[in-house]
Amino acid sequence: MEDIYINVEDENSTKMRSFISEKETCQQTEKRRHCYVVFLGILCFFLLFSLIVLGTHHRLSMWRSAADLAKMKAQLITEKELLNASLIQISQKQNRVVCPPGWRMFGCNCYLVSNESNTWRKGQKDCRNREARLVVVDSTEEQTFLSGLTEEGTYLWIGLSDSNAEGEWKWVSGSRLTLSFWRAQQPDDGGDTGRFRDEDCAHITTGTNSSNWNDLSCNTNLQWICERDHIMK
Repeated sequence: MEDIYINVEDENSTKMRSFISEKETCQQTEKRRHCYVVFLGILCFFLLFSLIVLGTHHRLSMWRSAADLAKMKAQLITEKELLNASLIQISQKQNRVVCPPGWRMFGCNCYLVSNESNTWRKGQKDCRNREARLVVVDSTEEQTFLSGLTEEGTYLWIGLSDSNAEGEWKWVSGSRLTLSFWRAQQPDDGGDTGRFRDEDCAHITTGTNSSNWNDLSCNTNLQWICERDHIMK
């Protein structure tokens, strides 16, 4: 009987030790698993931290690169402007823009008021003989300049007429009239009276306001304005 109890106790002890061993093993496994989880967590944290640091460094590098490029671009633009200014100065020294004696410069063109008076066609011929043309007004600034060329109230032929087709005003260059400075109620082709009919050529009246064009008979004797390109000296 005692042997039986001893065997049972031994068996129970063995089972208990086995259970304890398994439990300890399980606990150790759980501890190891916990350690692994903690280790992996720490590793992930350091990896994430490293990525953040690298990303921040990369963005800072890009910002620095963008700032450097902008600075370099500004420097290049400044150097380009200085170089262009130098080239212009050199060009002006080597090739001075001038007008022939007696002509006046405006912009890049030269202008001459004739000393004599004659018809519009005679004035046109005289300008051609001077390698020029009757003036063609291209801008408000040029119109203002022409209005002050000589003493107030002087009538001067300009290169504008409608002699080919009534009402179709064209410049001697062949271009149609787009910018005009007619006086009030002009052009009127002489009005209703027969005496001043067929006013097909235009003149400017100096010293007056900017709207100072009028039409007259092309056979009227007036002074005229010639226009030509500048010359290089």
